[in-house]
Amino acid sequence: MKIFAMGILVLSLATAANAGVVWDESVNGPISPNPATPTPIVLSVGSNFIIGSVTNISPPNPRDVITFTIPAGHTLTSIILHAWGGGNTGFSAINSGTTSVVPANPNIDFWMAGIHIDATLIDTDLLDAMRDHSVTTQNLDASQLDPGDYCYLIQQTSPVLANYSLEFILQGPVATEPTTWGSIKALYR
Repeated sequence: MKIFAMGILVLSLATAANAGVVWDESVNGPISPNPATPTPIVLSVGSNFIIGSVTNISPPNPRDVITFTIPAGHTLTSIILHAWGGGNTGFSAINSGTTSVVPANPNIDFWMAGIHIDATLIDTDLLDAMRDHSVTTQNLDASQLDPGDYCYLIQQTSPVLANYSLEFILQGPVATEPTTWGSIKALYR
């Protein structure tokens, strides 16, 4: 019985640490194209995949906008681009807060950072690119985001369909007590 209980505990800890797909437009429906009402996404510790597409073909959906919160004691360490289809350049940006704006020259100072994305950035951490190669007036100070509210935007304004896959990696706090080990030890008492 103790082995079974320990197996359940280890499995539940592993599941929490390895999130998964948090939004897939083919399953969950379209992500909001409206910066004033972005789709709220709840990130878990570990990998959080967002799969979608943007296009300016009829019916147009040139941008997807999400909002998320990084809780106290957590850090968003990466946004990895795993897929970008369509053979064209798009735009990706991040800002603080729970709403965003339509990308345009008058709004260029609004972004914490923004970059052009294409297939050459597949398997690249976009936070690194936003730190080192921002095309907006600002760039990220570090390749991470600290606790707070943020919006992320991905856009394709050319008449192509751009399918994308993003992995948001959220790191949780480092345990200060041996709570996991204590739970396992308690099974053997």
